[in-house]
Amino acid sequence: HLEVTEIKTKSVDSSEEEKGNGDAGLLLSKRAKNGRRSIRAQFLPSVLDVAFQVFVVSRRFPKARVLGFLMLPNVARSADQSGIVRRIDVTDLIDDIISGRAPLVFPGSDGMEDPSFLSALKRWSSDWDGASSSSHSISPPLVGSHCSKCEYRLSSSDGTSGFRECWSQATGEEPTEKDDDGNRRRPIVDLWACRSIDKLVQQGKYYMDDLTYKDLKYDAATDGTSTGFTRPRRQAYQACGIPPMAHTIPGLALEVPYLRAAVSSWRRPFHFIDFETSSSPLPRFEGTVAPYAAVAFQYSHHILAEEKDYLVPAIHASEFLEADGAEHGSPNERFLNSLAKALGRNNGTVFMWSPHERTVLRRLLNERKETTAVRDDDEVEQRLRPLLEGRPLVDLAQIMEKSTFLENTKGSMSLKSVLPAIMGVSQDLQRIYGNDTYSSRNFQSFQWWRPVTRGQNGSKIPCVEDPYFLLSRLESEKYGKDSRATTVADGGTAIVAYHMLQQEGDSLSEEHRKKLKTSLLRYCELDTLAMAMVVQAWQGWLRKTN
Repeated sequence: HLEVTEIKTKSVDSSEEEKGNGDAGLLLSKRAKNGRRSIRAQFLPSVLDVAFQVFVVSRRFPKARVLGFLMLPNVARSADQSGIVRRIDVTDLIDDIISGRAPLVFPGSDGMEDPSFLSALKRWSSDWDGASSSSHSISPPLVGSHCSKCEYRLSSSDGTSGFRECWSQATGEEPTEKDDDGNRRRPIVDLWACRSIDKLVQQGKYYMDDLTYKDLKYDAATDGTSTGFTRPRRQAYQACGIPPMAHTIPGLALEVPYLRAAVSSWRRPFHFIDFETSSSPLPRFEGTVAPYAAVAFQYSHHILAEEKDYLVPAIHASEFLEADGAEHGSPNERFLNSLAKALGRNNGTVFMWSPHERTVLRRLLNERKETTAVRDDDEVEQRLRPLLEGRPLVDLAQIMEKSTFLENTKGSMSLKSVLPAIMGVSQDLQRIYGNDTYSSRNFQSFQWWRPVTRGQNGSKIPCVEDPYFLLSRLESEKYGKDSRATTVADGGTAIVAYHMLQQEGDSLSEEHRKKLKTSLLRYCELDTLAMAMVVQAWQGWLRKTN
């Protein structure tokens, strides 16, 4: 016989194993529908991958029995236990799929009701075989909500975009890309938090300018309430523009009652924190670390201490970075100790952007309590546990969602989209950061607010240079062509840089290590500075509305 094994990073939990179902039972739903159990959604693509490979190998070696396996990390085991990787026999599932005993629906199946695996393969094979003939072409792709996660969508400056090709074929018009300021139409898959994309597409509404307030279930009479922006209102502003009466500053709509109520509950000093973490499918450290265990290797911490601080640059109070290799063990305990000292015993409000910091903190503190004897007077517990149980830990992204609409974010709630947009409409941020007045461990006399002009077809629009782009420029000016290998400007490249620093021996020079660490420190510092800037902009606007 022959064996096909596919290695995936999707994890499995062997503690959910059921008697009588074998390993493959871990991949099945717990509840049966019409007397049959289905493959869990998170494992279905992986099982289909193996099924296709088994099908191809079987066609090539028709006399051989071909078995299929999935190899997955097992989160129920730790590095000091056996079975940390589970090799699951999915041959029976594949037999059901190929034989048609498990009818499935696939993306792009032209709406056919429950096509079998083989019928879908034959249809696609026939389409591709005939595509080279001038008399036959592949039917236009089905576009819809699944396009929002298209991995073939490129920036406007890149070459061929698969997303643009699909939408052009399906709609007869070329859509804009997310970073494109041109005149092409904006596809509705870019509409923030929209749950009715497929329904709208079925109605022939592919682009935002096809939409009306009625399509978005938006009633303008609900504006101006203390409950803040609703989802339909944000969508309406994004698709149809901000109504003239809804803003006093172009490109900005502010829900003042909600924002004022939120800000009034905050206590000084204001602390802004951002964590960089890694969760590897296979643990890097020895001991009781399980697959996908959180490893907190970095944080940054800014402070706004006094009421008048909304007029001066925020202070970069502390930072932590440990990325010197697995021989030092997990950095989690040292991370927590450093963070506890940085935040101190004061009751000032702590801010984050998205729930990531709260989730990581809870996970690390709980793991620490399970693996070590924590005393009642433990300093880490006394200073950090209250952030989960009492001391305010405020998610600024939630406040932004409810209080502020910035036209230039194009619907994104990412801090990296919010920062340049809010800098572009805040005179206070221009006043504070428009000169070389910001200094810290990683930046000396730096100017964050820098005017630029952009536009197409001869038009020039004044705007603010993206501070995250400035990081790349800073690296380029210092390191030249080598900067691309060291620049960290988003969370993904931060994780890549961390794993590069884990390499041992001579695979990474000391100079390269130093560059990577400097880039990590600058990137994480900018994240917490960005949060402080958002709060400073809010404070300035609230003062003007008094």
